[in-house]
Amino acid sequence: MRIALLLCLVAACEAATVEEVHEGFGPPVMRVARPTAPPRIDGKLDDAAWQKAEAVTLCFLDGLWEAPSQRTEARVLADERAIYFAVQCREAEPQRMIAAGERRDGDLWMGDTVEVFLDPGHRETRHQYAHIIVNPKGVVYDSKNKDARWNADLSVGTGTFDGGWTVELAVPMADLGVAGAIPKVWGLNINRQRPELGQVAPVKGIRGHYEKLKEPDKYREGEDTAWSPTRCHSSHIVQRFGHAVLDVGTVEVKPPERLFEVLFRANFDDGKAGPFEDAEIADEGFRGPGKCIRPKGGAGTIYFRHGIENLDDVTLIMALRMPQNGRLYYYGRAPDDEQCEADRHEVFMTTEEAKQRKFPAMDDYDTHGSMMAWKSHGRLVNFPGPWAVMTGHFSEPSIGSVMQPGTDWAILRTRLGQMRRQTSQGLVPPEQGYPKGLVFHAGREPFLIDDFIIFRGTDLEPPARVTGLKAERKGGEIVLSWNRSEDNTLTAFYRVTVGARGEPRLMAETHRLTLTLGPAAAAGKPVTVAALDLYGNASPPSEAVKLP
Repeated sequence: MRIALLLCLVAACEAATVEEVHEGFGPPVMRVARPTAPPRIDGKLDDAAWQKAEAVTLCFLDGLWEAPSQRTEARVLADERAIYFAVQCREAEPQRMIAAGERRDGDLWMGDTVEVFLDPGHRETRHQYAHIIVNPKGVVYDSKNKDARWNADLSVGTGTFDGGWTVELAVPMADLGVAGAIPKVWGLNINRQRPELGQVAPVKGIRGHYEKLKEPDKYREGEDTAWSPTRCHSSHIVQRFGHAVLDVGTVEVKPPERLFEVLFRANFDDGKAGPFEDAEIADEGFRGPGKCIRPKGGAGTIYFRHGIENLDDVTLIMALRMPQNGRLYYYGRAPDDEQCEADRHEVFMTTEEAKQRKFPAMDDYDTHGSMMAWKSHGRLVNFPGPWAVMTGHFSEPSIGSVMQPGTDWAILRTRLGQMRRQTSQGLVPPEQGYPKGLVFHAGREPFLIDDFIIFRGTDLEPPARVTGLKAERKGGEIVLSWNRSEDNTLTAFYRVTVGARGEPRLMAETHRLTLTLGPAAAAGKPVTVAALDLYGNASPPSEAVKLP
């Protein structure tokens, strides 16, 4: 089904080529056509050459399923001389745009920008790519392999239209080092940074605090978007760039050996804690009946004594339960024993608990830690299924903690390669690992951990088909139950539908393995259950059963 959808998105592409790249490199894939004549780089986007280019739409950088409020559309062409970009940015609040940076290679990222990432030949090596930023005034930042002294012979044009702004860009093949030997497949990403706005204030001490904004009406919601989501707050995840198939390419490119790799997983249903030191088994599970781990005695520290090497593109997902407003601290230790902490993560909470969660006022300005921005505590976003997700800084970013949103189970997702070294606050280097594993503690507060998985890459496979679906009357209610569905990562929730195959109607979505219905819940009609993960992969519906 994904391949069929992909082929629709890349209409007019040679299907075999796109299919091969999709299977070998994963989604998304873009065909880059060769223009008869190069487009004029004037920011108007009206050149006839762009009619040959497929339009792609940017989505949220962190992979959220909902659509951004401001649409961004991009097109790419390439010939022997250069690779060309046309980007149209819708903007409902042009008066709030910022064009930061007055000179080349300045701090353009402090304002509205379009960014291009180019990895010719798809080496997928951290920091080994070209990075070009353009702001609405046409000022550019360009670097190659993280070296801003690289100044390519760029052609840049920017413009405006009724409802937004535009960028056109040409990057010479010679400056990219591939003139005369152009790879057929490139790692490529097109990003737009639309930052939140507001005053800049210095960090004041170690303890966080809030200050009232002087001019809250000047603020807006920020949105970072990309053609290929990196599934975290950083755009610089080279393994998560999309895959461009260039018609003008002449050099074959081998796909990676694997797209996905499980480094460690445990669900504790076997009653064993494994490498979790100072942990004991508890009779509770993320999906209801089952087992999990907790600190010995109920509170304290759990040590995950399992070494993790090569942190690039590595993700941790786990289910977490604590008392409401409890804080879990978690970190790794580098080989030199420096503590490394997650200053950003995502917390998936049930929608019921999200409604009860109290957040700081929208006009409060948190100057805590290294995050000096509006709503630095993070923002709440709708997510499919029974979840709402809190993204960005959630509680105390500088010391790697997450605040439990309620009393039900939550899901925590962290990019381990995006942890920061405590002293320097810099990202962990690509060669660093956590030879001693990870540490989890919450002081005197109890906490539970279930469905713990560490993996490299992106989960492209759906969960297993749900089996064992039953519908029973118990008293005046109908109780549905089914077996657990396994997944490459985490089966995040189950979707229950009622009705014939041609007219299914959503009945409920839950992360548990049971669902209680009222006595008048469509008696006699067929019900099916499908399993979904956090990456949009869905299993086929289960065999149907009729409601009694």
